[in-house]
Amino acid sequence: KDPPLQTFLSPGYKKKEIDLLKLSRFDWHGTRNLILSKLPSNRFPDEFFSFVQERTAGNPHFVMEVLKYLLEKNVVSLEDSLWMVDLNWLKKTTIPDSIESVLTENLKGYSVQILDLLGIAAVIGKRFSFDLIGKLSSFDCDKTSEILTMLTDQQLLVRKDDPVDGERYYAFANQSLQAILYRRLKKNERILWHKKIGDLLE
Repeated sequence: KDPPLQTFLSPGYKKKEIDLLKLSRFDWHGTRNLILSKLPSNRFPDEFFSFVQERTAGNPHFVMEVLKYLLEKNVVSLEDSLWMVDLNWLKKTTIPDSIESVLTENLKGYSVQILDLLGIAAVIGKRFSFDLIGKLSSFDCDKTSEILTMLTDQQLLVRKDDPVDGERYYAFANQSLQAILYRRLKKNERILWHKKIGDLLE
């Protein structure tokens, strides 16, 4: 991922984003404020906020995924420490019409191997431990840890501590993402992974 996208996904923004995503749908002003909270130093015209508002209907999570999508496509970019939008490219850009579609499009930036790892995690369920995913991963322990850290930094996954036993675990940041990755697997692959997971958990 390029530096502007890393800036967008930096840990300093995560608390703000989590708080904002607890809210209901935004009106135009709410959508504008969400965008400004993520990309504060900018020269965005009102036309840009209207574009995002109209295509997301103010759904906060959809807004976030559309911003990631526009960053990936370089429609929004960082120039001289200011976020800018190319309105000509924006008008020519087709935005997927659902959260699921945007998530699917954003996943195209990852290698098959990383998608396979995410697919295994999706089969495990809503949460998974490093120990379990490590035993199922095709990567060695260090590489698996590196990938999970990257996916956490890029907000595909979240890392939490169990309030009861304190055990650290990972979970998908979005349930739609887990469903997409699960559906990506063929039926026989799902059956195989369910069996392997079941054997390890016995």
